[in-house]
Formats: sequence, structure tokens, C-alpha cells
Amino acid sequence: MITPLVSIIVPNYNHSKFIQKRIDSIFSQTFRDFEVIILDDASTDESVSLINQAVSDKENVSLILNSKNSGSTFVQWNKGIALAKGKYIWMAESDDYASDTFLSSMVPLMENNQDCAIAYSQSKYIHDNIIGASLIAWTNDLSNTLWVEDFKIKGHEAILKYWIHKNIIINASAALFNREAYQKSAANQNVNYQLCGDWFTWIALMKNGNLIFKSETLNFYRRHEGTVTSKWQSNLKIKKEINEIHNFCYQHFVKSEADSKLIIQAQFNNWRSFIERFGKFGYLSQIIKSRQYFKFPKKFYLLKFIPKFIIRKLYGR
Repeated sequence: MITPLVSIIVPNYNHSKFIQKRIDSIFSQTFRDFEVIILDDASTDESVSLINQAVSDKENVSLILNSKNSGSTFVQWNKGIALAKGKYIWMAESDDYASDTFLSSMVPLMENNQDCAIAYSQSKYIHDNIIGASLIAWTNDLSNTLWVEDFKIKGHEAILKYWIHKNIIINASAALFNREAYQKSAANQNVNYQLCGDWFTWIALMKNGNLIFKSETLNFYRRHEGTVTSKWQSNLKIKKEINEIHNFCYQHFVKSEADSKLIIQAQFNNWRSFIERFGKFGYLSQIIKSRQYFKFPKKFYLLKFIPKFIIRKLYGR
């Protein structure tokens, strides 16, 4: 059997409403050198029946069924990648869909730029099957000019300029990434993250390559608004995971004192954004508790943060 160039992994859980659209958008790709691995995480809806119908006449398709829900997006990611044979991975999430030219546009970018670990395209939101705004607004606060055109950027620069501030690829379906780079990186540690695993994954991949972006909209992202039982706990969990990501960046991407300062400032901003949510008296107790929640490359950094924050809070600086 000829090894495919691309492995398309489709993680699904209870997306019977969207799965047909996703499968159709895969098999309508103008680029055809791929295999498809569909992972169903013990869906309780009609997903499996619909998937079987949709792929009954297709070749190079594997359907892997979990008898019990894994409880983790990234357990499924890693399971699919372990089964994959392709040089490149497209994590085609089951509720999104793509332009017919997604792979024919992205594969040459990777093939012609062997130093790149990730290529990704611009996306648009989908709501109630209506195509909405471009995700370019997500990165406008980082740069209102960079994402307007195609670009290539070194992994180290992408981390320190952009990824330490926010996750710049918020929808995995927009990305094509190198399987070997994924396996060499610390990306399998993404199972330790409940909310920021994709952010961590992209950063880990940058240890082993650069980033390339295509400004054409080739991906369509269905965003769901979830609910949380405790906003405080959810916010704290996100901030703790971002803090862990910053520590990973400090460990792997610091090449100079300037790099160190950039990451430490990002850590301070993340810590501060949690603490300043509390009132004038509440934030003092949260500062005391911070040592339980937040870890820093050196113990004294938190002690350096506290006076800066109190001055800012009291005097508006």
C-alpha cells in the first residue's frame, strides 16, 4: 500500500448534526493523496450510523470507535496521530468544514518550506450555517497588518511576538502540521491541559520548525458557546494553564535576556488579569493565594509582581 502524504484525522463526539458536511468537505478536496481516520469518542447521538453511511463507498477510511468516552480532546488527537501514516496531519474537527482547495493550497506550502512545522489558513466563523466574520479580528490586537497577507515567520519569533500573548490558531481545522515534528516535540504533554491544549501544542511544535500562513479563507469554524458552572474556577483554570505555557516558553525559547523579559512580562500580565478581577479588598487575599495557583521560573518573580500590581491598583499606573 502506498503511504499517503496527508493523514486526515476527524475526532467526533455527538456531532451528528454536522458530520455529513465535514465528511463531504474532505472528499470534495481537489488534493487526493490522503487517508482518513475518524475517531468517535463514544457518541450518544446518531453520529456512528451517519458516519458509516457517509463513508460506505469511500477508500482509505478507518473508523475507530471508543467504547467509553476518553474525556480528553488530546487523548483522541494523540491516538489518531499514532495511527497516522502521512507526513502531514490535518486535524479536521467534526463540526467544521473546509474549502475544496484547502489541501491543494496548504500541502505545497509545507512541501516547499520543509523548515515549517505548521501551515495554516485564515478562517471564518459559522453560526446557524451562515458564514460570518473572518477570524482576522482575533489577531488585530497583535498586528493589524501581518495577517492581511501571506507570511512566513521563524518559530522563535512567532512565540515571543505573538503566542505568549494569545493562541493565534484558535481553530485546529485551519492547520496542517508535520507529524514528525509533533512526535519530536513535547506536544504529547497536551493531555495535561483541559482548556489550553491546542495553544500548548502549537507552541511545542515551534520547537521543531517555523510557521507559514495563508491569508485566503479556506476554513470555516463553527464556534459553540459553552456554559461553565463556576466562572471563577474556569477563569482560574485558564490562567493557571497559561502560566504553565509561559513556563514552557521560558524553558525552551529563551535565548537572551530580552527574551526572558518578554516572557516574564507576559506572565505578569496573565497573573494580573486574574487578580485585578477582584475588588479592592478581595484582590489582597487572592495575591496571598497566588503561590498555590501560579508557578514562575524563579520563586522571587511573584514577589516582584506584587508591588507592581499594588501600585497599579492603588494609583492607577
